Order: sequence, then structure tokens, then C-alpha cells
Amino acid sequence: MTETQKGILTLIKSAVTGERGNLSPDFSLSEAWEKVKRHSITGMLYEGAALCGVSVKEGVMPRLFQYYCQAIMTSERQLQLLKKLFAAFEAEGIDYMPLKGVPMKGLYPKPELRAMGDADVLIRLEQYDRIRPILEAQGYGEQVESDHELAWKQKGLYLELHKRLIPSYNPDLCAYFEDGWAMAQPENGHRWAMRPEDQWLYVFTHMTKHYRDGGIGLRHFTDLYVFRRAYPTLDEGYIRNALERLGLAEFYGHVNRLLTYWFEDGSGDELLDMMTDFVFGSGSFGTADCHTVSQTLRNLENSRMGNGRLLYIWQTAFPGKKTLLVQYPWLSRYPWLRPVAWALRAVTKVFATPGSLRRKQKDLQTISAEKIENRRRSLRLVGLDFQF
Repeated sequence: MTETQKGILTLIKSAVTGERGNLSPDFSLSEAWEKVKRHSITGMLYEGAALCGVSVKEGVMPRLFQYYCQAIMTSERQLQLLKKLFAAFEAEGIDYMPLKGVPMKGLYPKPELRAMGDADVLIRLEQYDRIRPILEAQGYGEQVESDHELAWKQKGLYLELHKRLIPSYNPDLCAYFEDGWAMAQPENGHRWAMRPEDQWLYVFTHMTKHYRDGGIGLRHFTDLYVFRRAYPTLDEGYIRNALERLGLAEFYGHVNRLLTYWFEDGSGDELLDMMTDFVFGSGSFGTADCHTVSQTLRNLENSRMGNGRLLYIWQTAFPGKKTLLVQYPWLSRYPWLRPVAWALRAVTKVFATPGSLRRKQKDLQTISAEKIENRRRSLRLVGLDFQF
């Protein structure tokens, strides 16, 4: 682990524990900020630096403070909009279960320390026709429907109403959670929540999905640390049994060692340093290059076609039904029109989004047998693969 990485983790720990950490004299906050700009942890960096004795007038601190003030306003706006939405759900008898960042915000010392790009809420699909007018009345506009989410947006909040907890294109993980309601318990009124063990499994599994699909950053590993501090006496037997069923027990062990290495002065090794470098280099949700290589590896692991580049071209030109449904939801009703969807997609890519073709060409150039094999090896070293 580098001195810069150690310093950043010290700041994060100070921010979420309120304890002053010891920074190396060689640590540069400006250099640290340049390395983790894409991780959405401005608030934690500023709060941690202040607690560690860094002057609020020193170096990059005034700039971080400006970002932090913006994060406070964004967080407050999101929470107020959610409060209004949930009040309407209660009034209309709509069941809902907040997910991911929404409940996680409440576990941090200050909600603004946990940035939230969108708000995830599980709903019952049979109530969606009753939810639509509520959203429209509150100024939300409908966005593109995906495999597992119904997206709505208004100024200040991007809302993702979940049809299920995990996308169906992650079949190994989706099968365990199903639509999520079997794990839900009444919390207050029409608000539901998972018990802590299931919530922990969901937070961990969501992180795992992104780690495997292309990378995930510091914020989500910090979520794991914060959650464990909030719930120190989870039923480990229940969790271990679930992870064995999910095929994630080995990865879970490595992640626990990583968190101890990062936040509890645990000992490291080559594997943990590899994971550390991967997370630090990922940004909030990975890099385009890693996503491309990971998608190609996923396709190869689940296809008889042996050439990664040819398979990537084929998948790009003729994506499967699940991919097409994201852009063309009507395919669920008229599946025989898939060739029409392919044609429409081709026209859109060529004439409406020419930059997308250039990106695809660039993506294709990143694919090599060596990169694919390195990605396969790095995943298997931590206990992950794409063999569904």
C-alpha cells in the first residue's frame, strides 16, 4: 500500500469514526485529491482532514470545502424530496423499501458524508399504476426502463424504482434475492426494510456485482466498514450459509481481510495490495476499459465462441433480448420484433450518436487476449468468476 493510499484511508476512517488519525509527514492532500476525484468521497476527505488537524486554509482544503458545501446542499435536497415522496406513498397505501444509499446515509455520522448519485427504492410492480400519478404530481419525468429498474427524474433527484434487487443478467446473484419482498419486514406504516443480516448481504452482493463487472470504488467499501460498525453483532452463521449458496464465501473472506488491512491496521499481502490498487484505480463504478474487458470475459465464459474480439463485435451488433429491453421495453410484449429493434438500434447509433461508434471502436482496441486473461486471473485470485 502506498503512503498516499494509507493517508486517504486514514482520512476516511477519521471522518466516519470522529477520531483523529495520524498522517505521515510525507502525505500530500492535494496529491490524494487528484487520485480520488472520481470516488465521490469529497465530504469524507474534508471532514477527515479537518479532524486530523489539517488547516482549513491549507492547500486544497478551501477547494474541498466548496465541494463539501455543495454535497451538503445536494444531500439535503435529496432527503427532502424523498421525505415528500414517502409521505405520499404512505397516504396512498404504497409499499416501499429504500435500498443502498438511502438507508446507508442514516448510518454515517452525517448524511452528507455518504454521497448518493441516485435513490433506489423497491416497489411492488402491481402498485406501479398507482405510483405513476404520484411521481407526475411531484414533478418527476419518466426515464428509460431497464432490466430491473423504473427510472424517474426531477431536479435534485434521480429515482430508481426497483422491480427486483439484482439484474437478471447476473443470474447467480439474482436467483438468491428474487424480487426482494420475501426478505422484507414491515418497519413503519408502509415502509419496509430487510433485517440487518439480509441488508448486509445485499450491500455486499451489490458491491461484488460491480467489482466483477468492471470495478467499484472507495465509497462502497467504506459502506461495508460503516455498516459493520453500526451492526457489530450480525449472525455470522446465517451470513456464511448465504454466501456459500451465492458462491461468494471466498471473496467475502478476502474483503474482510481487506477492510481490516485498511481500517484496523491489519497485515497486508500481495493479494490485498492488488485489490487495493484495483479499488483505488476504479473510481466510483470502474473504468470503461475494465468494463469492456470484463464484458468480453463474461461473454467468453458463457459462450462457445472462442474469439473475444469477434464475440464483442457480435454482441455489440446483435445484443440479446435483455440488453434490447433496456432501450425497447415494448419487446417484452412483441418479442418477435427483435430484428426491428436491431435495425432501430443500428440507425440510432449511426445517425443519432456517432460518438458512440467511435467509443465502441476505441473499446474494441482495448480488448486483447492478454487483458482478458489478466482479468480472468485477477478475479479468480479473489474468488470470483463468470461461470453462471
